[in-house]
Amino acid sequence: MAKRERVVRMSVEQPLWRALTGYRVLTMIYAVLLAVFGKDNFGR
Repeated sequence: MAKRERVVRMSVEQPLWRALTGYRVLTMIYAVLLAVFGKDNFGR
């Protein structure tokens, strides 16, 4: 039973970690694009 519970737990956690990693990568790309295209409008 303990092994079965661990397998179920892993199958739930793994997609969550994968989604979180994908979200962080996309957010980083978005931030870089904003910085690149927005630096011309920056007043300093």
